[in-house]
Amino acid sequence: MRRIYLGYFTETDDDKLHEAFDIDGEFMEVLAKGYLDPGAFEMYTKNDSSWFFDSYVALQNNFPFYVEMERLEKLNIDHIFGVFWVNYENDLACKQGKILTVVDDFYIEKFPWED
Repeated sequence: MRRIYLGYFTETDDDKLHEAFDIDGEFMEVLAKGYLDPGAFEMYTKNDSSWFFDSYVALQNNFPFYVEMERLEKLNIDHIFGVFWVNYENDLACKQGKILTVVDDFYIEKFPWED
């Protein structure tokens, strides 16, 4: 089983967003207090993937695993700049930092590429 955290950000600076997931970035320092494996997260922004934000169905169709609609609707896609998911097994220290906000967590059996 894989534990997935789903969240959003309103920050529009791509460099700040990438820094937030660095080893000493906001996700690890503020939210997780642990180590994040390389490739354990993805983020989608309105700059890079604007079609993801056309609707919740469009967003749902572009995740690499199934996310229930009720979880996606917590993101309020009209008022955010982007979304992220993180595969992190431990409990978070908190669910909100300066840039990142986690709205939910859930489990998936495995990633599609783990067959």
